[in-house]
Amino acid sequence: MKLTIWDIFHAINRWKFIIVLAVLVCVAGAYFYTEKAQSYTAEIIIKYNDVNAEKGLDPKGNKFDIYELISPSVIEGAISDLRLRIGIEDVRRSIAITPIVPDEVKEIKKAKTKLGEEYEYFPVQYYVSYRVNSSKDGVYARNMLEAIIKNYDRFYCEKYLNQTTPPDFNNKEFSGNYDYIETAEIINDKVKSIISYLINTYAQDKDFRSSKTGMNFVDLQREYNNLKNSEIKSLFAYIFSGRLTLDKEKLIKKYEYKIDKLKLESNKKNEESNIAFNILNEYAKNNTVRAQIKNGQNNASSSNTVVQDDKFKKSETTYDKTITQYVDSGVSSNNDLIDIGGYQEIINIFKDDSVLPTVKQSLLLKVNDINKTIEGKLSELYSLTDLTLADYRSYKGGKYITYLSSVNIMTNLSFKVYFLISLVMGLALGCVLAITIEIVGKLKIVNKKEEVIEE
Repeated sequence: MKLTIWDIFHAINRWKFIIVLAVLVCVAGAYFYTEKAQSYTAEIIIKYNDVNAEKGLDPKGNKFDIYELISPSVIEGAISDLRLRIGIEDVRRSIAITPIVPDEVKEIKKAKTKLGEEYEYFPVQYYVSYRVNSSKDGVYARNMLEAIIKNYDRFYCEKYLNQTTPPDFNNKEFSGNYDYIETAEIINDKVKSIISYLINTYAQDKDFRSSKTGMNFVDLQREYNNLKNSEIKSLFAYIFSGRLTLDKEKLIKKYEYKIDKLKLESNKKNEESNIAFNILNEYAKNNTVRAQIKNGQNNASSSNTVVQDDKFKKSETTYDKTITQYVDSGVSSNNDLIDIGGYQEIINIFKDDSVLPTVKQSLLLKVNDINKTIEGKLSELYSLTDLTLADYRSYKGGKYITYLSSVNIMTNLSFKVYFLISLVMGLALGCVLAITIEIVGKLKIVNKKEEVIEE
């Protein structure tokens, strides 16, 4: 049986629905394969600008370690920021850090090696990537790498640039097993700590203003002060007015224990202050002799004068430490006494409970509402503070670290490529099937004719 080109075209035209079906099956197979086997990579390029980096050293002069970027504390911070439940090692295994070595350096190294000479090059640029499989998407990969970079900036500034982080804030203050007044105190202390941190940070850089939030540290201080002087102050007022407590007896015992503890600490600090004061008095008695030695009025030999003078120089250092201890211990003891007075006042307030139950219930509703308001405002403020500080760390660390690109996302399997391959395969398979069906059909016809002739 002969098959002409026209027969082939006829077969393709006749069985075109089979070809279309074959193409659809192949394309669908390519789609499901790429979906199942797809992976995503988030990438960024880091450059270290510090002159020490070119010598393989960190800003403190120690051996540079690029893998600090994926240290457990950095990864843990990133996971916490994203509120994920994933192991630190699971994230670290998916990160690749590759040094970028210029071509000219590679050529120099090759030439030096041929001459038997050593050539050491310390990379200052690194390609950092984070890869996830099809169970995650590209957005997840980008968010994780951005969080890692953000926490690395924080780590780097803390370790090398003496930039501390603000006191942490979380919802445990509102969901923990605390009484109403304890919750209010924890929140108030946290806000005061953050304000103090912002004051110190502003003192270091008064001209800084975040380009991302438009805020400087004075603006943030003002926001926290507004919260402290309005909602938090109202919270204390409602709690005291209603004598609100989950367990009055337990609360009173807690404050009595705090008072006993502070009394012991205050007595200890007061004793330290008295000892320091006595030492200072002894020092004052010898002050005349010290002045005589400094003025050269000692009758002893010159060598002995030098020895005595050296002793007094050492004594001067001891004097400075002693007076610091005297002041610090005295202030600490006095602060403890102030706190004792405050705690005793709280005890007296809750012991004198004549508030009607209906009034208590009304004030309790107000306390719950204001707690929700404070929680929302604090969460919003802390996010704003965190974003401002992240911008500040980038500003401070810019002369040490530059990010040559933003975090980019790549799909590791291209559906376009697989689509084209599946399209060609589908067409080829469909044509083969169409021609095969046509040939089989013609063979059946030929066989029938031969059977008829034989009969």
